[in-house]
Amino acid sequence: MTKTKTKETKIEFKKLREPVLPKGELAVKMRGVSGEWIEARLHPLNETQRGKITSAIQIVQSRLKEPNHLKISKEDFLTIVQVSIFLRTQSKDIGAYSAPDQGWGAPAIILNTESLIWEDKMELAVTVLHEAAHLWDFLNGRDAGDRDTSSKKEAMHAVLCYAALKMALPTRHWAFKKYPDLLGKITSD
Repeated sequence: MTKTKTKETKIEFKKLREPVLPKGELAVKMRGVSGEWIEARLHPLNETQRGKITSAIQIVQSRLKEPNHLKISKEDFLTIVQVSIFLRTQSKDIGAYSAPDQGWGAPAIILNTESLIWEDKMELAVTVLHEAAHLWDFLNGRDAGDRDTSSKKEAMHAVLCYAALKMALPTRHWAFKKYPDLLGKITSD
C-alpha cells in the first residue's frame, strides 16, 4: 500500500473588501454598549485605518492558537475577514460590533474611530478576532447576533479572545473589572 501526500491548502490574506455605501455612509439602528437601540452612521475606513486593520489581521494569523476555546481556526478567521467589510463609526455608544449582512452585501465588523484600540496594535488584533469570532459563531448557528454587550457571556468571550492570542487580559479591561471570577475559569495553555 502506497501512502500519498496530500497538499495542505492554505488561505492567504489578500486585502480588505471595499464596502459600497450609498453617499459614502450608511445610517443604521443597532444596539449600543448601553444595550439601547441607537442610530449610528457608518463609513468606510480611511487608508491609515485599513493599514492598521491589515496589520491586526496578520497578527491574529500569526498568533492564533489552534485549537482554541473560540472554536475558530486560522483558516476560518481568514475566511471571515476576507468576506466581511470593515466600517467605522464615531457613535459614542458603540465600541466594536459585528453584524451579519444587514442589506449592505456582506457581514460587517464595525469599529469606533474614537476608541483607544486604534492606539495599540495588539488590542486592535484582539478586537478584530473578537468580532470575527462572533460572525463565525453566527454563521454556525451558535450566536443569535443580538447580544448584551456587557453580559457575563460577552465578558467570557473577551477573555477567550485574549487567551486564543496567548495574551493576558489587561486589568483595565471592563470584563476584568465587572467579572473578576472569570479569570480563574480559563488558562492560556
